[in-house]
Amino acid sequence: MLSDLSQEHEFERLYRRVSRDLYGHALLLVGGNAAVASELVQDTFAAAAEAWAVIRRRKIDEQRAWLFTVLKRKAANSYRSSRREASAILRLAQESLSPRTAGTDPAGVALSNETLDAVWKVIKAMPLARQKVCALLAQGLTTAEIARQLRISQSTVRDHRQRGRAEILRALEPRYTIIDSPSDEVEEAW
Repeated sequence: MLSDLSQEHEFERLYRRVSRDLYGHALLLVGGNAAVASELVQDTFAAAAEAWAVIRRRKIDEQRAWLFTVLKRKAANSYRSSRREASAILRLAQESLSPRTAGTDPAGVALSNETLDAVWKVIKAMPLARQKVCALLAQGLTTAEIARQLRISQSTVRDHRQRGRAEILRALEPRYTIIDSPSDEVEEAW
């Protein structure tokens, strides 16, 4: 961490020198998604602040290389995490939907490519915070666990859950009958 004013100035100088190039590289890594690129750069500089006692002694080129290495690792982790989250969200969507045919078991219904595309489109349009909340819900975390992990209030988690579910259902309802949860007491239910 930054322990005094001189360290803060050194860190700010590094930020001014490298942040634009780091952001440009992040954009390339995430296919032009500005929100994700910005978050990756913030996370990278947060890691640099945590490790500042060690990296501040390095030359600027070594600091820059360290930042780019951390950025690449964070981008890879973000990609892997988003793949897992997307799979969990799609599983949850499959469990929440059934075709408009009588007597069909909803658990056994496979979503069509068209429906999967519609779900993806809705998920990608959600704010990043809502995407994270929805993915963690789909992975079975409770409201309290998500709030703790994302450092947000439980009421914010509940709001994101309700809005995320509503967005997905609004997009899919013309084609599917929505199966509501048997009880609002089940936190993980959408």
